[in-house]
Amino acid sequence: AASDVYKRQVSVAPMMDCTDRHDRFFMRLMSKNVMLYTEMVATKSAIHGDRKKILGFRDDEKPLALQVGGSDKKELSEVAKIAEDLGYDEINLNLGCPSKKVQKNSFGACLMKEPSLVSECIHEMSKSCSIPVTAKTRIGFDDTEDFDYLNNFIAQIKYAGCKTIILHARKAILKGLTPKQNLNIPKLNYKMVYDIKKENPNLEIIINGGITKVEEINNHLKFVKSIEEKMNIGFLGVGFLPIEKLDVVPHVPKKRYSEIMRPYMKKLGGLGLDMMHRSCTVQANFDYISEITNINASSKGLTLKKVLY
Repeated sequence: AASDVYKRQVSVAPMMDCTDRHDRFFMRLMSKNVMLYTEMVATKSAIHGDRKKILGFRDDEKPLALQVGGSDKKELSEVAKIAEDLGYDEINLNLGCPSKKVQKNSFGACLMKEPSLVSECIHEMSKSCSIPVTAKTRIGFDDTEDFDYLNNFIAQIKYAGCKTIILHARKAILKGLTPKQNLNIPKLNYKMVYDIKKENPNLEIIINGGITKVEEINNHLKFVKSIEEKMNIGFLGVGFLPIEKLDVVPHVPKKRYSEIMRPYMKKLGGLGLDMMHRSCTVQANFDYISEITNINASSKGLTLKKVLY
């Protein structure tokens, strides 16, 4: 899978009139490892425009993500498939641009007001391609800079199939500020991003905004890694959407399921195999050699309970 190809720690944010193919060429000369993003491309341009000119790239630009702007789930689904066919490593949905033109076309930061629509869009995109579908958004908009609102917004994105979210640590002012002013005037709130990561340790949360020095990058990375290091574990997002079809539900890699139960369940009616897949769970086993290690393992198990659920 494309998500296995790269292990990002640092990314160059998508920027209009900046991160075109020429800029990406020079960025790649400076680093072979950073994740690069295209400028935002509107869905209609990607579908109906000159694809070679708008979406073309050189292989040496990879790993590379296509950032797309739109709110029509069918169009976004089509562009996700186009991105995969062209060889992009990821497709990213823009939920952070505050420009008037973007708002007029109902995408960008104004979509933070419509979490259900965003969820539907990401779900359709995830169904149409196998590359990661990610999102880039702000921590709030206008008078809304609230942890619970942002966390609920992210929860809907997560359950729709998005496992990586880039958080610009500023809210977007949708009226009264230019896009350039929106990059400087709203105050940075890194703590909000940290708190979101604490609440969602199994998500890849990428912090964005005002980071200009290597020292600042390292400080942010240390904080995020500390969440896992405290428990001496790593996190893996697992599960599926209840509305998904059977053929996209991951198989549990156990012989008793694949070699014995699957052939048998096919003989028990049309829903037998479906029931087996949907009811198979993820198990967490903790070994211990003493009472102390048992207490520690049990404590970790209880902490992980909400993640596994």
